[in-house]
Amino acid sequence: MYPVQELLTEGVTLHYVLMSQSFRRRFAGMAVGKRRDLTVVSPIAQGMIGRMALNLAFSFEGKPAPNGMVQQVIERELLGVSDEDAFATLKRATPEGSAAVTALVDRITAALSETFEIVSTVKPPGPNPMTTHGEPRKADLLPNGWMPCHQISLDDAPRMRWTRTWADGDDFIGFDGAMTIGRIFRIEALEEPAKWLWLLAHPPAQIKLEHPSCGWELTARQAAVRVEYCYRKILLSIHADTHDTMRKGRQW
Repeated sequence: MYPVQELLTEGVTLHYVLMSQSFRRRFAGMAVGKRRDLTVVSPIAQGMIGRMALNLAFSFEGKPAPNGMVQQVIERELLGVSDEDAFATLKRATPEGSAAVTALVDRITAALSETFEIVSTVKPPGPNPMTTHGEPRKADLLPNGWMPCHQISLDDAPRMRWTRTWADGDDFIGFDGAMTIGRIFRIEALEEPAKWLWLLAHPPAQIKLEHPSCGWELTARQAAVRVEYCYRKILLSIHADTHDTMRKGRQW
């Protein structure tokens, strides 16, 4: 079972740093104390609840806590962030900005932990054909969950176009032509900030992935190559499905 505090911190952090720049700007202001739009506090809180609900369950006095109650706690803490600290969160790539985001996350997670009983709802992962090939010994897996035969070498380089998501910071989006294939980034507020997280852009709903859609690597290059590797697998699946459909059509 995954540690509750780690899941709690991850849920709050991921939602805050990955939400739109417009939302973060409205919460933080155009300058210290200037044009802060606190009407975004409610949707920000709702988004955090939605992300945390994927892995956590909240209860209060032995009963499931309504989302509205959890939302009130998050909103209270967001509204309590000073103008200076809120504006500092925009500078994520600087030590000051990273510290501000960490402080905001710690503030919210501490309030939630003090108010509610929180348990993890994450189930142990089952076998994955691209990573585990059944049920190998734990020692057979790399720290990121992949089999050694699927390890990305430090010498591998991405072949597609990658551009910064923002003007600065460790955050990039990959493209195949004009199509987004995925995203790689680092989050200083996480327990192991050196890791590069990667997210695969959503494949067509009918494609059954034979690999994870997110994970981590030690370097940006490895994370980008991993996204491209998984993206190519999706393309192969699409081509295989198309060929199978055409073959069945010819049988009629």
